[in-house]
Amino acid sequence: MNLKANELRIGNLVYSITHKVNINVSLIEIDADYSTIEGILLTEERLLRFGFENKLGLWYCNEYIFLTINGDVYFGDVYNVDSKKIAKTPYVHQLQNLCFSLKGTELKLTDKS
Repeated sequence: MNLKANELRIGNLVYSITHKVNINVSLIEIDADYSTIEGILLTEERLLRFGFENKLGLWYCNEYIFLTINGDVYFGDVYNVDSKKIAKTPYVHQLQNLCFSLKGTELKLTDKS
């Protein structure tokens, strides 16, 4: 995935191809070359470390926002047929941005337990 400046926020977790490690974005320049970083795919481990709860195969951010492991994000009650798919966020930085937009708080990784 080729990243662009407008997809990133300071604090986003991305993968550095050059250094072969995950890094937090600390500076964003509009005209910079972002070909040396890429998005990190969501995994069950990362969702757990972000504080999501797995209930019946769905990952809950709170009682009204949940997603599937492939990154489909829904808003509504899982038991209500009116739940709406609101986004596709298969990458960590996309989920971080969406959660910040919806909740107004940063999504941070916790240490492995």
